[in-house]
Amino acid sequence: MRLLALSHKKIKSHESYFVTDGPYPDGSYSVSFNSPYAPLKYLETCHSLKDCRIFISKYVVNNLDGNKNTIFNQLCKKPLREKDIPDQWEVSQFL
Repeated sequence: MRLLALSHKKIKSHESYFVTDGPYPDGSYSVSFNSPYAPLKYLETCHSLKDCRIFISKYVVNNLDGNKNTIFNQLCKKPLREKDIPDQWEVSQFL
């Protein structure tokens, strides 16, 4: 079943968000966390966007005091694409 993002609203400068970058030549994606209070932090390498979102959901719950109803922002970067796509997801979609 294909999951749909809750929205594609632009991420505001005061909001934290996750960056998924890829796919790389080996098919992998990188996951990083961007906070307005700290520099971009690399977190993980995953094999698919779904794996990235599962990792992010677990990270939100275990490290950011989130729960299954928490909504997280994701910026999806893809090489050679003109615009990066912002998405909002709910943790419960992946756990």
